[in-house]
Amino acid sequence: MIGLTISSIVLILFAIAMPIIHNKRYNPSENDRVYLHILQTVLFSVISLISSIIAFFISLYSEDPFAACSVMLSISFLIALLALSTVAWNIRYNENEIVYINMFGIKSTYEYRDITEYKRDMGDITVYVGKSKMRIDAWTIGREQFLSTIKKEYRRAKGGESLKHRDRKKDIFNGNLNRPGEFIVVYVILLVLSIGIMVFSCVMLFLSDSEEELIYKELGFEAYETKGDNIVLYEKKATAEYVIYNYKMRGDLRQRIEDSFNSQNVYVVGIEGDVGEDGSYSVDAIKIKNGEEIYSYEQCLEDEHKNRLFGVALAWFVALMMIFVIVMSVIIARNPHKFSPKIIHLFFKHGYINY
Repeated sequence: MIGLTISSIVLILFAIAMPIIHNKRYNPSENDRVYLHILQTVLFSVISLISSIIAFFISLYSEDPFAACSVMLSISFLIALLALSTVAWNIRYNENEIVYINMFGIKSTYEYRDITEYKRDMGDITVYVGKSKMRIDAWTIGREQFLSTIKKEYRRAKGGESLKHRDRKKDIFNGNLNRPGEFIVVYVILLVLSIGIMVFSCVMLFLSDSEEELIYKELGFEAYETKGDNIVLYEKKATAEYVIYNYKMRGDLRQRIEDSFNSQNVYVVGIEGDVGEDGSYSVDAIKIKNGEEIYSYEQCLEDEHKNRLFGVALAWFVALMMIFVIVMSVIIARNPHKFSPKIIHLFFKHGYINY
């Protein structure tokens, strides 16, 4: 798989080169350029480098490296493209024009008089030029000086007219949230997840309540012991272990077995059928032959149903809490003036909401 090894080496060299190219391309002393901070390039380059190194060693030492190596190389390649985009994106400007190069390296040239408005959203700045726009995020170097130059040159080109700031659009949050789209995506994911948890837990409760037909055996046990949450019964012939799983969730079952256990007794044991992967049988019912019923299958089903109900209740509680957070967040965002800053900051970080 020499091709995979060579690809890994190429991507390793590419990941190392990106921060170096960024550092040489952009000079902090330049006052006529906006560019992304080198930390973004370094972050993507490190992730790409780690993926490439893993792929390199897989290609060398794995007997069948193609699948795993291809996955790691794909990840490395995609992250390397992100690193490249952080180097490519930049804005150059002077007193006459703006040259905007997007993350794909596509160049656009604008004049100041064609700018229509701008918007400041937390650390991000968006400049609108007709139907086009230049989005400058909080990671960029030189954005404030660029915005100041835009305002100055716009006034000069428009005979003293000031550049307009775009008002926030009315939305589900009444325009009070910065970056509302991000919150909407998160809330939709949480809502879908909440509904999914509730539906899935109910379906599992319904499917798990079906009865199985047990196989009953007459057996003699020479001893028993507790292992963790299980009770293990040892048959006299030592052909297999019979295990009562999760005895702590089955009432006073352990005490009843302790009170009634006698190696001379013959027990009627209800098992689920086939032997498990560990060579043991799962016991769902046990009684002394012609004597005391220690644990019936009906009691087993009842205990398991109670335990599943507790799990469903817990799942619904978590899901309803997520829905509560969504609803309260929307209410607070729509009416921030009705809530104290302490309450607001329970749901939103400082700077995300205007009140």
